[in-house]
Amino acid sequence: MNQRPSIPGIIVFGAGAAGKGLIGLLFSRAGYNVTFVDIKDDLVRQLGDAGRYQVLIHSLDGTREECWVEGFDVLHARDREDIARKMIHTDLVLTAVFAQNLPDVAKTIALGVGQCRNIGRSNPINCIACENMKNSSSTLGRQVRALLSPDERRYSDEMFAFPDCMINRVVPNPSNALALETEDYCEWTVDAGSVKGAMPIPLPFIEFVHNQSARFDRKLMVYNGSHAACAYFGFARGHTWIHEAVADEQVVSLVQGTIDELGAVVQRLHGFSQENIEAYKRDFWLRCRNRGLRDKVVRIARQPKRKLGRRERLIGPAKLAQQYQLPHSFILQAIWAALKFRHPDDPESLDLAEQLRHQGVRATLSKISDLGFNDPLFDELEAIAPH
Repeated sequence: MNQRPSIPGIIVFGAGAAGKGLIGLLFSRAGYNVTFVDIKDDLVRQLGDAGRYQVLIHSLDGTREECWVEGFDVLHARDREDIARKMIHTDLVLTAVFAQNLPDVAKTIALGVGQCRNIGRSNPINCIACENMKNSSSTLGRQVRALLSPDERRYSDEMFAFPDCMINRVVPNPSNALALETEDYCEWTVDAGSVKGAMPIPLPFIEFVHNQSARFDRKLMVYNGSHAACAYFGFARGHTWIHEAVADEQVVSLVQGTIDELGAVVQRLHGFSQENIEAYKRDFWLRCRNRGLRDKVVRIARQPKRKLGRRERLIGPAKLAQQYQLPHSFILQAIWAALKFRHPDDPESLDLAEQLRHQGVRATLSKISDLGFNDPLFDELEAIAPH
């Protein structure tokens, strides 16, 4: 049995900013039926009652395009059996739920695997975890596989794919869940070698690549690393918006030094050309200057403990710069700026401040970065400690 609707469909776990303002928008415009799944009662009810939402797309030239997404379905995350049955006729499953919530999504997908096997579905489903972490989809795939019976596992290995991806597009958190804003820039790559079957409708906004790891690292380090540095340096200077921060000469000088060092690390790590890295850096500055987007510094700076992880956007390239004997003094200054960030609306930053007060910089960073207490990076940090 292999029944499918005439119009292809996707299921999107997570109806937040990225789920609606990026995934839902792009797939809806491409001609797919969209089903949102979310765990928040109010959001599910609000989306269901409204039946549509607005997205404003801001261009760098100051113009904007008003889009409406409608005709979607919405399900509550607790209704796992309903979602699993929906998967029988779904072409793609995507997530935008944050990495810590993937294990819960895996439980529902595992039920869907069983449903698809029971009805004899013979066309593949690609499950793409759109989380800001490396190997997010393959991580989700391992979590799903661990929940399956041996027969279901064999079926899943044949019919389900979990290709890793990377997305680079800003969608600020909205004050109104039915009115979102985003930029017109979009870099979205998917590991071509892991995809099963063909997309039922072409996806011009996705680039299927064979160097997914390199593309992810370039985004994480050059873009996310510089974006974080801009937020931390900008916050220290009292700025509210990213476009304000990049109008501050002192912030620009610090971020320019950081992005140059991050670009050199990625170029050495993956062999990108100098022209490629320079173009990526130019895009970064253009995007940060997009005044229409009104992206808050605090949004980018939040969760500093996570962003100071060993494989994250600042500590990771700092260690590689040490290994390659490349300059990294600006990256170290960005790490210090991250350690000094605290905001009442970000509990993680307040917790970091408590740890620093009671344990000191070396012990705190050692714990949250998973580096040894005597790591030479901490010696370098202490040598440039701000007064």
